[in-house]
Amino acid sequence: MAARDVRQRQELINRKCTPGLLFAICGCVRQLCAITAAILLLAGCAQSPDKVANDARQTAASWDATLSTAERARSSGEISTSFFKSIVAQALTSLNKDAQSARKSAGDSAAAPLETVAARAAALR
Repeated sequence: MAARDVRQRQELINRKCTPGLLFAICGCVRQLCAITAAILLLAGCAQSPDKVANDARQTAASWDATLSTAERARSSGEISTSFFKSIVAQALTSLNKDAQSARKSAGDSAAAPLETVAARAAALR
């Protein structure tokens, strides 16, 4: 009788572990892993408003310094007017995009430094 029980158990195991069932289980596990990874990725991408505001201030300071350096270089003839204008255009594009992103993530106060430098760049055109 013991041999018969072992054989029945083995047949039951063989029936439960068919390739189709294993594939379905693997598919469910893959979906679960993908969903978990997506949730963790999205949760990790959210930045605190303080970090967004700090990053905006740093970006604004960097562009302000770049514009000041470019102004001095243009005044002394080190760079051409067309190159200076391309720097200003790039600054405006970047500052406006970053201001919009900062406003969406952390509000008007986070975007303010970027907008101040953008206004300065617009005046240099």
